[in-house]
Amino acid sequence: MADEIAIALNNAALYAESQRNVDALNRLLEMSRDIASSRTLDDLRARALKHIQSVIGIDNYYVALTDEAQTEIR
Repeated sequence: MADEIAIALNNAALYAESQRNVDALNRLLEMSRDIASSRTLDDLRARALKHIQSVIGIDNYYVALTDEAQTEIR
């Protein structure tokens, strides 16, 4: 019976962890859809900053645009 209780507790912990992962992935999906709907670079920047701030709480960030044909960052 102790084994069954241990298995049930382990299953409950695994279920809770999987639910947290699903919630995190759903938030990321919502963010990516919002950011992808941007129509201008300024809109993209504003949407990205809003989501970055909500996830990790930072106020500033740097975006670099790369040109693969040229080895430069703009």
